[in-house]
Amino acid sequence: MTILYLLFGTLIAIIGAIPLGAVNLAVINTSIKENIRTASYIALAAGIGEVILAFFAIHCSLQLSNFLKENKWIQINFIAIFFLVGLYFILIANKKVKTKKSFKIKLTNSTLNFLPVFLLHYLILL
Repeated sequence: MTILYLLFGTLIAIIGAIPLGAVNLAVINTSIKENIRTASYIALAAGIGEVILAFFAIHCSLQLSNFLKENKWIQINFIAIFFLVGLYFILIANKKVKTKKSFKIKLTNSTLNFLPVFLLHYLILL
């Protein structure tokens, strides 16, 4: 079972690494304009930063989890809020007039959903 989790995690990590982020583009740009050694320094620093960020995210997640376990009233409030928002969208928002979108706009919106927001800013500035 552990090997299955390892393979599944590796597959998800590979799929998550497919869209190039800002750091990956900076490493590629640096390796093209300067040399591989300078690009490897950027990649090493970015890797260390990602590991530190992951540990910080785990720490904050544990703190938030413990806080929510102690305060049940927050959980109940969130459930009630999401339930009310869901009812609003089911009952009221569906009655509004919907405009038809062309296929080209739908295709553009679908394509933009696959790109990370920070990557869009970088591509626009190019």
